[in-house]
Parts: sequence; structure tokens; C-alpha cells
Amino acid sequence: MNSKVLETLKTFSSMIKFSHSIFALPFAFIGMLIAANGLPDLRIFVLISIAMVSARSLAMALNRIIDADIDKRNPRTSEREIPSGKLNISSALLFSLAMLLIFEISTYLINMLVFKLSFLVVVLFIIYPYTKRFSVICHLLLGAIDGLAPVGAYLAIDPHFSFRILFFGLSVAFWVTGFDMIYSMLDYDFDIKNHIYSVSSVYGKSRALDFSRLFHFVSFLLLATAGIVNGFGAAYYIAIIVIGILLIYEQILAASMKKGKVYMAFFNINSFVGVIVLVAVAIELL
Repeated sequence: MNSKVLETLKTFSSMIKFSHSIFALPFAFIGMLIAANGLPDLRIFVLISIAMVSARSLAMALNRIIDADIDKRNPRTSEREIPSGKLNISSALLFSLAMLLIFEISTYLINMLVFKLSFLVVVLFIIYPYTKRFSVICHLLLGAIDGLAPVGAYLAIDPHFSFRILFFGLSVAFWVTGFDMIYSMLDYDFDIKNHIYSVSSVYGKSRALDFSRLFHFVSFLLLATAGIVNGFGAAYYIAIIVIGILLIYEQILAASMKKGKVYMAFFNINSFVGVIVLVAVAIELL
């Protein structure tokens, strides 16, 4: 593989922030483990993984395309791949189409329920970037989209609704909404000047932190409830205590309102949460 191809792949990977898949992917695997009461067969594991990665890649690419003009005007995001000229809109659209096809094919091969629901997911991917232009509901919608990860993976194996996975989905939704409110503080001044709706730009940074704390507290309670509903034991609740400590530390970092600490709260701490829960659930079920 020549250097030009590698550079192109690197650029696309950077655009979709592939490394950030660690936020949602562990929760998809949790849904898979719970539905299968252990490890599923290799085929369904591979299909779920492909569906998750392609879905997230599609969502990120659409977000970058739809927000290209906003990103170009924002000093923090002006060096992203599209506004900086490293990628053009046509290339990003082709990439999105490829990810859409992979996502739809993988869901079709999983089962018809997941395939039908996949179209709703794609619609949400398209709607989400526009919501920040008129409402703070953008944070809630992002949380809801990520909260579908464990639910979708569960339905991939057991196409019947269950409270066993509902509380995990809700916990992820509140968790993501909470840390997205923190992340929005980085663009506080820009959002106010450009009429971009976020909790921080509409209600102020202090109130954004208050909302974030509330959402993270509810997320923690939902995660604990998920353990009760699934009959998990000590290993799971030890993990929950660790996560509670991490969320408190994240809020302490965010309260400083310093850019470096907000980045640390968003990228470093959050990357551990899903992995810790996944390990705990695996210990309980395997």
C-alpha cells in the first residue's frame, strides 16, 4: 500500500474520529453479551461490529458535511478535514454512501427488525447536525442516538423488547448528553456570536455544568438499575463505584472551565467508562 493511499485513509479516519469509537462500541458489545447470555456466534459478532463501525462512521461524516460551513468559521474546528481543504465535499459524500451501504447490508444480514430500524437511525443521523441551529435539543438527540447502540446490538440477537437492555440504553443516552453539554462549553463565545444553540450558549456555562451533573447522576442511577434488572453481582457494582468516581472527577475538571481540562474530561475519562462496564458485564456473564 503506497503512501498516498495510507495518507488518504488517515485523513478519512481523522475526519470521523475513528479512535472515538471506544465511546459507544463497548455498550454495543454489552447489549450483545446480555442478549446472548454470554458470547454469541462469530458471524453475529462480526456483523454487529461492522454495523456499529459503519454507522458511527456515517454519522460522523454526515455531521462534518452538514456542519462544514460552521466548522470553517469556528477557529477551534477550522482545521478539520473539509474546511481546511484536505477533503472535499464530494469525497466525503462518497465515503458516506459507502458507509451507508455497508451499514444497510450488515443490518439486513442480521435480521429484518434491525434492518427496518436502521432507516430510522440514518434519519436521526441527518437530523442531528441541523438541530443545533434552532434548539438545545441537539444534546438530547445525540445522547439518544448513542443510547441506541446497546439496544440495537441486543435486538440483533434477540428481536424482542426487554428491560434488561433498556436501562443500559437510557444510561448511555444520559451519559452522552451530559458530557456533550460539557464539550459545548469550548465553543461558548463562537456559539453566541453565530446563533448556535447549546446549553452553555443559551443558559450560560454555569447552568450547563448543572445540567451536565444532573444528567450524569441520572445516568449513574440507571446504570445501577441495569445491574439490578440483570441480576448482576459484586464485580458489576465495583465497576459502578469506579465509574461514579470517574464521573465526579470529570465534573471537577469541567468546572475549571479551562480548555485543556475540558478536553481531558471529554476524551480521557469518557474513554474508560464503556470499557469498564463492558469488562464488568463480561465477568458476570462469561
